[in-house]
Order: sequence, then C-alpha cells, then structure tokens
Amino acid sequence: SFRKEPLDTFVGDRRSRYALKQDLRLLRILTRNLASDLKEGGGHDETLSLYNRIQSVREEARRNAVRSSVTQPTLERIEKAREHLVQLSPYYDEKWVPPPLPRQ
Repeated sequence: SFRKEPLDTFVGDRRSRYALKQDLRLLRILTRNLASDLKEGGGHDETLSLYNRIQSVREEARRNAVRSSVTQPTLERIEKAREHLVQLSPYYDEKWVPPPLPRQ
C-alpha cells in the first residue's frame, strides 16, 4: 500500500509522493461521489463536470507517480482506477480514445 512505500532521497521525489497521496485521496472522494450520483439516477449532464474533474486529477496522479518512486502494488491500484474510467469514458465522450498505459 502507499503507506508502506520507501522514503525517497530527493526532495522532488518526496513532494511528488505527497502530491500523489493527496491525488489518490481526492480521487477516492470524487469517484465515490460519482458512483453515488449515478446510483441516484444522475444523468450525463448532471455528472459530466464531476467525471471531467476525476479525469483531471487522475492525469495529475499519473504524472506524480511517474516522478516519484512507487511500488508495484501502488502502480496496480492506479491502473485499476484507469480501467474503471475506461469503462465510463464512452458514456461521457463518444470520440474518446483510451489513454496509453503508464510506463513502468
């Protein structure tokens, strides 16, 4: 899990790790809100801005993950979140193309 990640030596790595930690927390909150809104019958227009915010935070988390040293389990959690968004994306954008897999 993220809490068991080794401490990085460089300040930039630590800052990226802390930013990643915050990104993951925010993603957890946003995705739960989206799931709740959809479960309660929220449609495309009502949930589009939340979906777009999730995509934005996910991309920032991906960049922070690349800049910091994270273990395989953390990368797998990020990939799992990406897979869920891949399933939702056609609903929100008919021109959507899956993003490339993150480099490992």
